[in-house]
Amino acid sequence: MVTAEEAAYWNARNASVEEYSYGYRKGWECVLNNMPWGILIMMIVCVGTAPVFAGEYQSKCDSLFLCMKYGKNRLPMAKIIAAWLYASLVYLGITLLWSGVILLYLGAQGWELPVQLLRASSAPASYNVTFGQAFLLELLLGYVLTLSIMAVTLWMSSVFKNPYGVIVAAFLLLIVPTFLLLAGQGYVLYHILSLLPAKIMDFTFFDYTAYSVGGKVLSCLSADLIVNGAAAVLFSAAGYGMFRRHQVNR
Repeated sequence: MVTAEEAAYWNARNASVEEYSYGYRKGWECVLNNMPWGILIMMIVCVGTAPVFAGEYQSKCDSLFLCMKYGKNRLPMAKIIAAWLYASLVYLGITLLWSGVILLYLGAQGWELPVQLLRASSAPASYNVTFGQAFLLELLLGYVLTLSIMAVTLWMSSVFKNPYGVIVAAFLLLIVPTFLLLAGQGYVLYHILSLLPAKIMDFTFFDYTAYSVGGKVLSCLSADLIVNGAAAVLFSAAGYGMFRRHQVNR
């Protein structure tokens, strides 16, 4: 599923890859291979943020909070800031903790080796990065995606009247695309699904998915960061606006 323009882009990226150097890298291989499990952390974040607004509706406290002096401006903003901090601490805390444990057990040597050694016998990786840089990129990708799904959950929390419905919807958003990917799809659908959590958390540096936008080609990594970063901001703003405009039942 690569166009001629995208193929030329990847060929140019392949040409920039330097000659391999070898060494021990077991710890970093294990860390990178386990990064897809970050989707479980996203589920934890979804559960934690689902009641942010919907919990107020369910408990009928919205009629109290929204009638207060700062109930329609500072309160929803404080909730959103708290949700961002919560998602950041949970994702980064858990990911860095288990990554540190793995590196302590297997050793942190090899961080400067090329990521191409992760699958030396398969298709070459077009990303000219080391294991250490690859870890930071995947950490950033997972973090941005966590903020994105957190923001979507916040928005649903401002719309739904029950946090349990928010949790179910968020879990479906995380899980259902996996089955769509397994079922097979065309070029357009595949590229859309590649921007969703199920596919992104399975990201590897051996993925040749790219996006042609305005005559320019973006790697899947760049597109994922841009789209989900924007989604995190937009859906947070949408949740803020929905809660502010919520009509209190008198």
